[in-house]
Amino acid sequence: MCYASNQSTRQITSFSRICCATRGSEGAILFDGKQWYQQAPEYVTPVDTMGAGDAFITAFLCHYLAQTNIPDEEAIPASLKQAALFSAKICLKEGAFGYGVRY
Repeated sequence: MCYASNQSTRQITSFSRICCATRGSEGAILFDGKQWYQQAPEYVTPVDTMGAGDAFITAFLCHYLAQTNIPDEEAIPASLKQAALFSAKICLKEGAFGYGVRY
């Protein structure tokens, strides 16, 4: 469970409408200015975790922005789930710095 003070919540919402943080094996949390969301990770046996957070936020944004006619209460959890799935797939790839297997 994530807890935030009223002051930290105000600081987050004064800069962005949505604030998301990835926390590795502890999953991700997101605040949309009204409520907190949590997403558990998709557990895999990782080959390389470099780039997993970048992959997560990229997948979240792509999926979320494509949900044009869906309320945030549905679009955010669905987008978080897609982000967790995609970042788990990235952890199965070797070579975050361009070494190893090309894909």
